[in-house]
Amino acid sequence: MKSELEFFLYTKNETIAKLSKELGINDKTLSNKLKGKGEFKANEIRILSEKFHLSDEEIVRFFNLKELNKWKNDILLWSIGI
Repeated sequence: MKSELEFFLYTKNETIAKLSKELGINDKTLSNKLKGKGEFKANEIRILSEKFHLSDEEIVRFFNLKELNKWKNDILLWSIGI
């Protein structure tokens, strides 16, 4: 069964190959993350959320985040290099 994020990407006609290149990871790694066999890093979530203009609700739902504020803090720390 496809994850909600996999289905969303399918509706946007996105391919694993194209997205993995944009994220700077290999195809297998992205495939595993989409299947829940790994977690997306904060910068990967940022790239996808900006590319697809995801709402806060979609970000929490697609990436199984418990707390959006912690994720936003992680993004801030990542962007300033901490």
